[in-house]
Amino acid sequence: MDRLETRVLGLANHPYAGAEDSELGGRRRIVVRPYLIVYRIMSPRLVRVVRVVHGARDLPALFGAEDDLA
Repeated sequence: MDRLETRVLGLANHPYAGAEDSELGGRRRIVVRPYLIVYRIMSPRLVRVVRVVHGARDLPALFGAEDDLA
């Protein structure tokens, strides 16, 4: 939990640290093994964490049809 929290808090200063991922509908992801932090950049200093998921999940199935995660 501490590693996840540290990475999430660090996104405020480095929002482009995560890779943009087409499987996530253009959302960004940061890997904190074995988890993925999935987020969107709302403004240069504001990010919205969409979800934290286990990296073994089927990401296209999880994020493909979810309009509420825009």
